[in-house]
Amino acid sequence: MLRFALAFLRVLWCAVESKIHARVGLIRVNSWSLFREATVSRVLVVGMVFMGLAGMTAQAAAPAAPKPCSGPEYHQFDFFVGDWIATKKDGTPAGTLLMTVEEGGCLLHEHWEGAGGTNGQSLNFYDKNDRRWHQVWVDNEGNWLNLSGTLVGKSMNFTATTTGPGGKRQLLRAGFVDNGDGTAREWYHTSDDHGKSWQPQFDATFTRKK
Repeated sequence: MLRFALAFLRVLWCAVESKIHARVGLIRVNSWSLFREATVSRVLVVGMVFMGLAGMTAQAAAPAAPKPCSGPEYHQFDFFVGDWIATKKDGTPAGTLLMTVEEGGCLLHEHWEGAGGTNGQSLNFYDKNDRRWHQVWVDNEGNWLNLSGTLVGKSMNFTATTTGPGGKRQLLRAGFVDNGDGTAREWYHTSDDHGKSWQPQFDATFTRKK
């Protein structure tokens, strides 16, 4: 763009020069007027050149606006992105999980297929306003959860309040852990007595599919 602008200004300069020289050849007697006109024209052209260059320099120097969801906080859960095989602590299959990055990095989409037939999906995202992660989970049995949490060390910890069996208020806490060796862990516990005691509901190690 700068090259084209300079070329245009060069053409404009030559046009002014040609006009001045033509008029000098026709009206030699009015030398002072032509000299003054030539000086003013040159000043105008030089001013246009500097204004154009200054504008383009300012535009080029302006920092580019950061892309949405590009900050490091939006990538705290990236360790769980991928195609996984889940195995329970006793060695039996738990299921498979596919976590994909969607919407330009603003959303992580979980696809879970349980070995026992329970399938589900979750949407995971970071909220810049409350500075927390949120997960909305829905399964094929009509259950759903709305969890929120933060990254603590290498564990993405979520909590939620839901309705348990018999309509009782139930607390839930869950963790997605980066084991640091290429594997991950997911666990969750529930409490029916306002957090006085917790019952394990799920605990599995995730290994990437080869």
